[in-house]
Amino acid sequence: MTTRQKLSFIFGALTLTGTLAMAQKSTTAAERVSKNSISTNGFRVSFIKPDLEVNVTTDTQGRQDKFDDSIGLALGYAHLPIRELGFTSNLAMFQMKERATNFNLVRLDGNLGTALNRTVSIKGGINVSKFTNGGFQVQQLNPGLGLQASLGLQVIPNFGVDLGYVEMTQQGSQKIDNGLGTQINQDLRTTGLEIALHGTF
Repeated sequence: MTTRQKLSFIFGALTLTGTLAMAQKSTTAAERVSKNSISTNGFRVSFIKPDLEVNVTTDTQGRQDKFDDSIGLALGYAHLPIRELGFTSNLAMFQMKERATNFNLVRLDGNLGTALNRTVSIKGGINVSKFTNGGFQVQQLNPGLGLQASLGLQVIPNFGVDLGYVEMTQQGSQKIDNGLGTQINQDLRTTGLEIALHGTF
């Protein structure tokens, strides 16, 4: 299954889950949800632990590797009404390590989503990302458009956890040190799972 197919499957599963949940009707007053009820709303701080693979494609070859270790911190805002359309937005900073090389990456993402009830939420959206450290080659790459989708669990009113899938891309051209000034095109795609612990205030 390709990455695009995996992402389509995730979005499809989230959509089906949301549709089924919204179609359910409560029979008691205690189970009814007000239209104005909010599962989570406010400024959000998240600690992110990704498990990421990186795919590098050039004009002549391709290479796949895995980051040995990575961790991230995100600041953002979340507004997820129960059974109504809401949104989240985050600015995240990551530190990653591949073999002996350390990388820093910045990512901005925006999502549309909803809370199925006061505990469970779903969301998905787009992101842009750029490496700010990790060698001249990756720093020269231009930000690309990526995607993400996640399932959230609001453990208590102010704290929760998200499990999601993310894809980030960067593109650019590199000059080969062969004395001829040859340029090659390079695409870098980073994909994997992320778990985020967040507080919303």
